[in-house]
Amino acid sequence: MSSAMQIDLNPRGYLRSARAAAQAAGAADVVAALNVFEDLYDRKLWHQLSTEIDRFLTLPAAGTYLVDLYEQFVRDFESKLNKLSLVAGIGEAVARHLPDHPARIEFLTSLAERVAPAPPKKDEEHLHTVDVEAVSAHLLASTHAAYYQLLAAQYDAVAAHIAASEKVLDAMDGVDTRVSSAFYRVAADYYKAKSAFAKFYKTSLLYLGCVGDVAELPVAEATDRAYELGIAALLSDEIYNFGELLMHPILDKLDGTPRAWLKSLLFAFNAGDIAAFEKMASALTAEPLLVQNMTLLRQKICLMALIDFVFKRKPSDRVVPFAAVAQHTRLPIGEVEHLLMKALALNLIKGSMDQVDATVTVTWVAPRVLDRSQILVMADLLAGWTARVQDVAKELEANGAELFTSA
Repeated sequence: MSSAMQIDLNPRGYLRSARAAAQAAGAADVVAALNVFEDLYDRKLWHQLSTEIDRFLTLPAAGTYLVDLYEQFVRDFESKLNKLSLVAGIGEAVARHLPDHPARIEFLTSLAERVAPAPPKKDEEHLHTVDVEAVSAHLLASTHAAYYQLLAAQYDAVAAHIAASEKVLDAMDGVDTRVSSAFYRVAADYYKAKSAFAKFYKTSLLYLGCVGDVAELPVAEATDRAYELGIAALLSDEIYNFGELLMHPILDKLDGTPRAWLKSLLFAFNAGDIAAFEKMASALTAEPLLVQNMTLLRQKICLMALIDFVFKRKPSDRVVPFAAVAQHTRLPIGEVEHLLMKALALNLIKGSMDQVDATVTVTWVAPRVLDRSQILVMADLLAGWTARVQDVAKELEANGAELFTSA
């Protein structure tokens, strides 16, 4: 590949030979496309030629011609094309049709260098403006290269790309979704490979936010992504609010599949429902990662149960005996203090413990998404608060004059 890119190009000669090969193969649609390419090339209509090349990529027989088409034809005028469209279109397609990961990485790395923004001229740095198109194209090409580096287990290179690219993305306004979705997908897959559950969870949700409509994802990919997100949410020791995932349509992809139990398990955790968790214990054996981390899961469900227990109590009843916590979380009384210390350390609750009286005073509970039963509890609490306010208002109305007179 590299040697072919160093020789003098002969675009018209390539088109003639490719057209002859397509005619011999009976690929009439390819022949027609090559004729259009030649006409637009001769007339230097680069935008129209780019559009026709993108249309060519959809032809079933296009794959046979892509690599040579790029090296011997497109390379001649690639600098005249929109850089981001070049990378997102034929650049990405050519990489997929190269024989192995090293060849793909080499091609995309070289392409990234060619589409990169030009450095500012000496003594004109203060006049330099950011070439968003070139920056985006360079980031997209290098991200595609990082994808194949990840498949080749070149983890250090991928980690370096993620660290550098995050800074570029943060500094850019209005990032093209083709760029951001590609970056977050590679980053999420890297964190998955490294078992960094919290980072995988957060980055995957960012990726899905760039995708927009999950219906556009292949069914198998969407189902796998939903499953992996659910596992990450359960196994991360940093995630105790599943709200964004529970509300996301990606989770519906588990419905009607052998993995549907995971969706039920996530809702059980969100509600702090220990009984439901124990009933589903047999289903957990389908996922070795959950079996290996059963101690973490039990601690996590107890923490979620604690949050739910405190949430349901009236604001005037937030001094909770250890014994009540033990009963609700199904823990021995001797383990309650450790559970409360963990909840306080994780900022799931705020308050203070009294070891002498064996009570905890809770002043704040971490916000989270509520299911229907929890919403009804909230409605009852609000109704009680409203009734108390009305009682105070009536008392003031009845005794207001006397109160002011006595004052």
